[in-house]
Amino acid sequence: EGKADPAQWPAAIPRVVTRIVKWENQPGHKPFCAYKLPKWVKHPDAQKPTMYLQPEDYMGSRRRHNQHGWNVAHVGAQCGMFEGQGFKMLEKATMEEMNTPDLMEGWTPLHWAVLSDNPKAVIWLLKHGADKDAKDRQGRKAEDMVDDHWGEFYQRYWEFGPKADGLIQPDKVYPKRLKQMKDAFQLKFAENEFDIEGYKAIEV
Repeated sequence: EGKADPAQWPAAIPRVVTRIVKWENQPGHKPFCAYKLPKWVKHPDAQKPTMYLQPEDYMGSRRRHNQHGWNVAHVGAQCGMFEGQGFKMLEKATMEEMNTPDLMEGWTPLHWAVLSDNPKAVIWLLKHGADKDAKDRQGRKAEDMVDDHWGEFYQRYWEFGPKADGLIQPDKVYPKRLKQMKDAFQLKFAENEFDIEGYKAIEV
């Protein structure tokens, strides 16, 4: 009871057979079938017949190819989350990782901090030895990209701001954010009314 009739099994759904063995044939143990156990005892390796994704499949992404060539510093520089998660990642980076170009455009973590509107990451990287003069494949330094490519991939969230007729006015926000990024290369950060509280609290 409760088992699907194989003849009625939908063609689009594979009949999964797993060969995962965690407990069978452990050192010092006999095969599970060699034990005289009550019928209600289930084999510890038994998988539910309707379970198409096994627990092991959830971690399959660890084996996925890193086609962008990012390391922990690249990801940390991109992350301007209000709880400082990105800076926890940056703290794990080695000096070599902080200056490693990626496989996309040869962008270093410093370039990614500009592209991701993360001025505090710029300050953190420069204070910890990132190469300010590192160039990408087009010969651009991170500071050169501020005017034309600031925040091109990600922009920090702002919770409130100037509105006209109920609509947000980004043209009031962007100049102040751009100034913050330029100041970051001078190791300065000036808060403004558009910074959320969590980002203000991050100390670099």
